[in-house]
Parts: sequence; structure tokens; C-alpha cells
Amino acid sequence: MVIPYPSTIFTAFAAMACLVAVTRSHAEPAAREIYLLIGQSNMAGRGVVEESDRQTDPRIWMFAESGEWKPAEEPIRYDKPAHAGVGPGLAFGRAMAKALPAAEIGLVNRAFGGTTVAQWKKGGQLYNDAVSAAKAAAGQGTIRGILWHQGESDYRRMVKETYKAAMVELIANLRKDLGVPELPVVLGELGSYLQPTDPSPQVVNDVLHEISKEIPKVGIASSEGLKDKGDKLHFDTASQRIFGQRYAAEMIRLQSRP
Repeated sequence: MVIPYPSTIFTAFAAMACLVAVTRSHAEPAAREIYLLIGQSNMAGRGVVEESDRQTDPRIWMFAESGEWKPAEEPIRYDKPAHAGVGPGLAFGRAMAKALPAAEIGLVNRAFGGTTVAQWKKGGQLYNDAVSAAKAAAGQGTIRGILWHQGESDYRRMVKETYKAAMVELIANLRKDLGVPELPVVLGELGSYLQPTDPSPQVVNDVLHEISKEIPKVGIASSEGLKDKGDKLHFDTASQRIFGQRYAAEMIRLQSRP
């Protein structure tokens, strides 16, 4: 059984969501709120697609590889078409839409499977494509946050200090290039199933938590209790849905903080 996210977090999420929703409900419907989703395969999505994952919502959109807005459905990202599947994005979008009834939610997923943090360095193709897509999408809305999940390609050979420095630099560059100095960023933990006897994945998670404490408007989406799909690498479909809800809860928390 998947362990649910701590009830206190969901209670706080609900309270903050209500506060934000009430504030926005007195105004005209907001322009599209846009979120950039980046990292590697678990953010792109590898879970098995089910019928419910293809049900669209008129307030949830995805910025396709073609550069067009389309009703959001899984798979949201086709980084490797033969392997594309369910990620946390649609569940995140649904949770945000429910919390913010006056807003439309736009998802810009530019994650790419198998990539290292070094490949996301400013000036590289992945970074440039993600920033360009987010800016293009912002023509019909406002960039409101970033979701990141990566580390499976780094943890076996990583040096903690090097990984942390790369992540700090990445966050700073994204905020600068997207023009939002304190843009909320939610970092997702690696799954505990990766190597149960290997402490390396936890080192990545420790780095993410350190960054969240040192840099304003950076939060953590917990992977506690989430399961893999049998390959000891990718979250299964049910876990991705829960993960997306956790990303949303943390994003709302960051947006609600002064």
C-alpha cells in the first residue's frame, strides 16, 4: 500500500488553497498560470497510461512539443515516444485547478529521460529549449513556478558539493532568464526504492533539502511511500498521481508565503 502524504500537510494545503482561491475569486478569471516541468524521465513520465489519464479538463492545458496549447492529457511529454507515460504533471495540474478555481493551468513539460544535472547547465540545448518554451508559453499567461525531478543519472557517481553547486546555479539562472527573481521551485525527492542498500540516493535528497532551507521559495515534494513500476527506476502510475498532488501542495505553500 502506498503511504499517504502526512495529513497535516494536506490540511495546511487545503487551508492555504482556500485562502488563495477566495482572494482570486473576487476578480475576473485570471490569465493562464504556467508551470515549467523539467528534469529527467520521472518528470517526463513513464507510468502506464490509463483511461482516466486521458480525460481532459477545460482549465488544464499543456504546451506541446509543436509549440501549441492543447487540452492536457497523459502523456504530457514525448521526450522518448516509445517510453512516454504518466508523470506527475497532470495530477499536479488537476490539484492546482481545484485549488485555484478562477485560474487556468498551463503545463510546459520539457523534461528529458536519462539526463544528468550537468546537461541542464545554462547554454546547453535542454536548458535553452526549456527556457524558450516557457517564454513562448508565457505569451498567453504568467509563469508561476517550476517543478524539478532529477538525480537518478547522477547519484551513483555524484559528488555532493558538485551536485549542490550545479542545482543552486540552475535555480538562479532559471529565475534570472525567466524574469522572476523568487519564482517558486519545487524539487522532488528520489524514490527510496532505487537502491535500498545504497545510501547514494539519499545523498541527493539531502542536497535538495539543504537547498530548500538556504534558498527562498524553494520547496520539497516528498517521495515517502511511493513505489516503482517494477524496474527499480520509475514511479508507477498511482505513485505519480500522488506525487503530482504533493508537488501542488508544496507549490501552493510557496505561493502563499510572503
